[in-house]
Formats: sequence, structure tokens, C-alpha cells
Amino acid sequence: MNPVFWLLLFIAAVTAWFAVSGLFMPVGKMLLKKWDKLVSGQEEPRENEKNKKMEEKNNE
Repeated sequence: MNPVFWLLLFIAAVTAWFAVSGLFMPVGKMLLKKWDKLVSGQEEPRENEKNKKMEEKNNE
């Protein structure tokens, strides 16, 4: 086939690659933020409100 055709095909493929990666980067950042919130939520145990109130009363 014509070498110019292959060159144009290669340029089109590279352009499409950058266009697609540009679309998925914001989605990836959003998913990364959600993942960080999910993981940090599991690391920090949540205390029950009743336990907090009872501890405050015991400390007085």
C-alpha cells in the first residue's frame, strides 16, 4: 500500500489515542477520589453517638 496512507493512519491512531485518554482522565480522577474516601472511611472507625455521650458524662 501507499506509504502516505500508513503515515496518515498512524497519525490518526495517535490522535485518537490522545483524544480518548483526554476523556478518561477526568473519570479516572473522580474514581480515584471515591476510592480514597472509601478506603479512608474504613480506616477511621466511627464511634456510636451513645458511646460518646456516655463517655462525656463519665468524664465530668
